[in-house]
Amino acid sequence: MSAAIYSGSDPVGGVDVPDEFKLSVNGAHDVVGFRATLYGSYDLPAGEDGTATLPFTPWRPGQYTLEVVTYDRAGNLSPAARHTFTVAKSPPDVPTGMTILVNQTPLTLPRPNCARGEDRPWYGPGAAYPTARFVNRDGGPIVARFQFQTLDGEAVEEKTTVPQYSGAYTSMEMTDKLQDGQIYRWRARGEDTVNEVNGEWSAWCEFGYDAVGPKQPPALSVSGESMTLGPDGNEGITGYFYGAPPGYPGTAIRHVEGREATVTLPPDEYVAVFAHDRAGNLSPVATYIRN
Repeated sequence: MSAAIYSGSDPVGGVDVPDEFKLSVNGAHDVVGFRATLYGSYDLPAGEDGTATLPFTPWRPGQYTLEVVTYDRAGNLSPAARHTFTVAKSPPDVPTGMTILVNQTPLTLPRPNCARGEDRPWYGPGAAYPTARFVNRDGGPIVARFQFQTLDGEAVEEKTTVPQYSGAYTSMEMTDKLQDGQIYRWRARGEDTVNEVNGEWSAWCEFGYDAVGPKQPPALSVSGESMTLGPDGNEGITGYFYGAPPGYPGTAIRHVEGREATVTLPPDEYVAVFAHDRAGNLSPVATYIRN
């Protein structure tokens, strides 16, 4: 019997490792199967064309040796074919799904996931969590690093997580070093601390921080079935939430943008109105009660 062979290019650098090896009987006519050793032992029957496929998913970087013999129906073994190759350390992927999570309620202002320039979102002093998906190509745990800077590149803070499962969305509590009225940027990268290789940084995401919300209820006037809303001295009002008070049965909370607005009066006995600024900070409530 002749030695088995495999076809395919040499695997180089973790990313280019083939996901399977094709084994061939190498001209022998009495082969019924292959016995392969890689990071386990495998018994593979030979197909009608004298080949078999061995899947390969490297668990970690390092040197591997593939050894293959063929056998006939009597169990006779061929000489072994061996191939040694190296799987390089693959850096973690660039994080994806960049966003800042906040507690979602009917009074939460919609915001873009990751934006820059005039489209950047603003946040108030409530809990906020920069979040992204981190993937370690080598399959092991991954540490998430979050970096915060001012818009002109001055360092604010860097924060890291404990090792996480690869492929998970990971959140970090927002830095507490923000100043009212300032614009910041943040980015993230994955770090494989086992294999000592870091991924590339994500693109920058920007956000503004507004710590001071409206101080008094909005102005509210009703004429027939129309309701007119105004800032009543509050600065920086960008919209209003209105409807049945939260937790009270009735119509769902609605939203309208603008410093002033005229809307259809909801049919509820009690109507609550909140003004908000660009960061979603809410004013005290104004209430209308139907007679």
